[in-house]
Order: sequence, then C-alpha cells, then structure tokens
Amino acid sequence: MRSMSTAALVACLSVLAACETVPSDGGGSGPGPMLNGVDLARPVRALGTEPFWSVDISGSTLTFARPDYPTRTAPNPGPSMSGSSATYRSTLNDGLPLTVTLTAGTCSDGMSDRVYRLRARVQAGGETLNGCADATDVLSRPPGA
Repeated sequence: MRSMSTAALVACLSVLAACETVPSDGGGSGPGPMLNGVDLARPVRALGTEPFWSVDISGSTLTFARPDYPTRTAPNPGPSMSGSSATYRSTLNDGLPLTVTLTAGTCSDGMSDRVYRLRARVQAGGETLNGCADATDVLSRPPGA
C-alpha cells in the first residue's frame, strides 16, 4: 500500500511540474513561440533607419523609441502567430495604437554588415516604419560573432 501512495504522489507532482508557467521576463525552461529561429518569449529588438526607430519587446512591455520623440511604452500582449508572421497589437501610453509585425526572412538594415533573421513593420498611430529584428542577445554581439 505504501508504494501505491508514493506512486500517486509522484504522479501528482509530475502533473504539477507540467503546469509550470513561464515568467513574464521570458525566463521559462523551454522556448516560446519560434519565428525563423528567434524565440519570441525572450527579448527581441526591432529597429529601422531613415528615420531611426526601435521597439524592444521584453517581458510585459513594448518600448517604442525614436531620437526626436519621447520614449513610449505599451503593454506586451504577446504575439498572435499566423504562418511566418507574429503580430503584437497594443496601445502606447499616449493613447496611439501600436502594431508590430515580425516576419520570417533575412533582412539588412542598410547601414551595417549585420544580417537579421526577421523583417519588422511598425505602425504607430498613422505612421508605418519598416526595418529588421532579431533576438536582443544576438544583437548585443558584433556582426558575424
């Protein structure tokens, strides 16, 4: 009878372990939604030139920055996946809608030798910006490293 209780306890603990939630910082034990080798549960940066802009997708926040505007934030709802695209739809803290669409495919920012694994399109208010994106940890390394 004792071995039956131990087996039941082990089974219950196994079920509970399988229900582990992924922290909002993306620090879970397994990968999240993947897009062209980029784990979207980890921090991702989208960026563009002419004009310069960036969107950091991390944890519970989307951070939209441009050199000539105040940095704005929006809640990160997580991506809606559709084929080879991931779309984040939210509202910036100034009330403007923000849509970030990441699409699988190589991309060049036109100013460096870096090759990104994702193309990015950002719609903020009535403006559409195009650029590239990749995992933040990849972007922190020199190109080709």
